[in-house]
Amino acid sequence: MLGLLRVSIRITCRPLLALPILTALNTGKPMPSSFWRSIAIAPNAAEPVHAFALLKARLGRQQEALELFAKAAKLRPETVRFAYVHGVALHSYGDVDKAIAVLKKAHDTRPAEF
Repeated sequence: MLGLLRVSIRITCRPLLALPILTALNTGKPMPSSFWRSIAIAPNAAEPVHAFALLKARLGRQQEALELFAKAAKLRPETVRFAYVHGVALHSYGDVDKAIAVLKKAHDTRPAEF
């Protein structure tokens, strides 16, 4: 799952924020203050919510991560990668049936982008 987290962070976050987040995840250092500001300023913006989900997943906080992945996908249903990562996380955590449902819904909604 760590490889997926790295790819998703690179795609999701602005380039200037992605490197400090990756560094923090790989070294165990604290997340950059810009990350926490983005969460505080825009708690319902899909990108920081998704990045926060990635952090929770990396920390092993599965239920919190899944809730945040679902929230990001709901906030931006037109952005298939949020639903894709949510589905992959569900599968990784053993909820295969729900993963298939999430991925099928995303595919049915935007098949050309899936």
